Amino acid sequence: SAAGIQIITSNYEYLKQLRLNARLEFGISTNERVVIYVGRPVKRKGFFDLLSAWDVFKHCSNYRLLIVGSTVSDIANARISLPQNINFVGYIDSPDKYYLLSDVLCIPSYHEGLGYCYLEAASAGSVPICASIPGPTDFIKNGYNGLTCKAGDIQSISNAISLILSNDQLRDELATNAFYSSLEYDSKKIASKVLGHIESIL
Repeated sequence: SAAGIQIITSNYEYLKQLRLNARLEFGISTNERVVIYVGRPVKRKGFFDLLSAWDVFKHCSNYRLLIVGSTVSDIANARISLPQNINFVGYIDSPDKYYLLSDVLCIPSYHEGLGYCYLEAASAGSVPICASIPGPTDFIKNGYNGLTCKAGDIQSISNAISLILSNDQLRDELATNAFYSSLEYDSKKIASKVLGHIESIL
């Protein structure tokens, strides 16, 4: 994250079309609410907490949780019963299209750096949820461009997800603010600032 991210587009109206195209490509209705997790299925990332929090949505036919970056076999030893509205999509070189089709990115890590995933999701119009820990909260401001939850608190995680998925107006506001906030982390802007700082101390 010190090097910034590749911005998909700086035009929010065009981004909306890209998001619609991504859903059409994957056959996902605009009425379906999609949460994604991107990363390894490990405790430190809050992965198992997210699965537990998702239990309250397991009977919601228009809610879907996509696990990007791992497969069911990766958690075979955990002996977890997974509802039908959780899908593993395996390792992906570039998760951009999954960010685009999602409403929410939820990675409730116990400890984390600033985090590329939160920035990338925001730049794709997906609302980021993180734990209220240093690092991600340098970018995510609770109630402005995302939501925070308590690390390890299953109820807090499910409440944050529910709040965004059940409130279209709030989701749109957070997504818009997340998008415009992410533009400040454009790798071109970051590179320029880094070069400027180096020049100032030479």
